Amino acid sequence: MGSKTVIGITGGIASGKSTVTNYLITHGYDVVDADQIVHQAYEEGSGCYKLIQDTFHTINRHEIGQLVFHDASKRQLLESILHPYVYQVMEDHIKHSRHHLVFLDVPLLFETHFDQLCDKTICVYLDEDRQIERLMKRDHLSRDEAKNRIDLQMPLVQKKALATYTIDNSGYLEDLEGQILKILEDVNKDGTL
Repeated sequence: MGSKTVIGITGGIASGKSTVTNYLITHGYDVVDADQIVHQAYEEGSGCYKLIQDTFHTINRHEIGQLVFHDASKRQLLESILHPYVYQVMEDHIKHSRHHLVFLDVPLLFETHFDQLCDKTICVYLDEDRQIERLMKRDHLSRDEAKNRIDLQMPLVQKKALATYTIDNSGYLEDLEGQILKILEDVNKDGTL
C-alpha cells in the first residue's frame, strides 16, 4: 500500500468506538465505516444487491435481520455475501484514498479477518459494567439482554490482546482525546507524514 498506513478500529458493542471515529472524522481524517458499506449493499446497483435478493427473496434489511437473528446458518449465508463485498469496497477505498492515514471502522475486525487490510489496529474498550449500562441505555435493553448481546461478541480482553493500541473509554472525553492524540503521534512518527 506504499506510503499509506491503514489502521483498523474495533471495540465491543457500546464501548465508544463511534466517539473515536467521530473525533477522527471531525479532525479531517479518512475513516471508512463498515456499517455504512453494509447499508449500501442493500441498495440497488451495489455489487451484492441482486445476490441478497435472490438468496433471501427480499431486500428489506429488517426482515432479513429477523431471519438471520434466530438462524445461525442463514446468518452465515448473509455474512458470506456481505463480508467479501465490504472487504472489496474497503480495499478499493484504501487504494484510491489521497490520505496517508486511512482508518477502517470495523466492529468485527478480528472475527472477520479484516485486520489483514491493516498495518495497525486500535481496540476501544471499557469495563463490562459500564459497557452493559451504556448498552441498556442506548438500545433500551434489560441487563440480561445487554449481557447476552455482549456475550455474542469476541471478548474485549481478546480484542485488546490482538490490537496494536488500546483506548480506555471508561473516563472523560478529554482522556479519550488525549489517548487518540498519543496514537496519532506514534503513527505519524513512523515517517508517514
